[in-house]
Amino acid sequence: MNTHGNKAFESNTYDSEVRRLRGHFNNCDGYRKICETNAGLVARELGGGGHSRAAAAMIVGGRLPDVARRVRALLPRAVKPTLRVAEVIGEKVDALRQSRVGRREVEEDRRLGEVAAREREEVVEVQRHEVEEYEPLVIAPPVAEIPKSQRLAKERQRMEIRARLGAEVRDEGLGYLIASGGSGYALQKLPQTCFERVSASCRMRTRLAEGTRNGMLCFGPATDPASLVKAGVYIGAGELVIQHGGFGEEEALIRLPVDFEKEQVFKVSFEANLRTKRLRLVVDGVELLSALRKDWSAVSYVGYTVTGTETEFSTLGVRGG
Repeated sequence: MNTHGNKAFESNTYDSEVRRLRGHFNNCDGYRKICETNAGLVARELGGGGHSRAAAAMIVGGRLPDVARRVRALLPRAVKPTLRVAEVIGEKVDALRQSRVGRREVEEDRRLGEVAAREREEVVEVQRHEVEEYEPLVIAPPVAEIPKSQRLAKERQRMEIRARLGAEVRDEGLGYLIASGGSGYALQKLPQTCFERVSASCRMRTRLAEGTRNGMLCFGPATDPASLVKAGVYIGAGELVIQHGGFGEEEALIRLPVDFEKEQVFKVSFEANLRTKRLRLVVDGVELLSALRKDWSAVSYVGYTVTGTETEFSTLGVRGG
């Protein structure tokens, strides 16, 4: 056997297969265009790897003709012809021509629309002159706006105070001036009795520079002072206070020391939940909480209370249900 001859035969076969594969890469679509070949795709299908421009695969035990057939079968997927310069320029020329045609058509449509609008306006103007009628001019006297009476507004506010117990009430300062030599109350009856919750808020400041100074809001089912809850500020002592019952009942008194300017205007509000029996007093953002000792089922009155002093209050804002 001629071993040397067999090696020469294998070498010639290898060279011929390589030339055929190169021909497929160079003449990918029959027109000798420049082609883009994804070498990585071919290598991965043969068990190798790489990217589109550089890839490799090791084939063990395979015959060259079989490998060549597998490569040729992969070429339609791996080879993509690139557009020639003439084709690229041709596409741009076509796009430019279409753009110019479109602009020309838009301009023509706009021109025709303007012409039609002018013709329509001329027709409308002629018809307007033909049918226009003049209505008689009516001069009506101006309606006088009656200014609101501040005195009447204050009088209506004052009428809301239904019960005054040991207190003098005057329209001064923030709205009301409540003065009393002992325990004084100015109460308002709610339009509707509250069975679930009630809340009220106002502004308050002392009228005195020294001595006893205080001011509180109060609420309850009746006007009896012993049945009312008071919530507010002992201004002279520097304390927030919640008190159940009359003054002097220390066991029913809850206090919270707070630093504040005694001449300032205080923002005071309370919220009472009749279901949970909880009361929350808020003075300038500081809270004081308490349980409602009275087993109330309703609240019918809210108002102001002072003890041995003079304090200004604004009108109460009340909410309830």
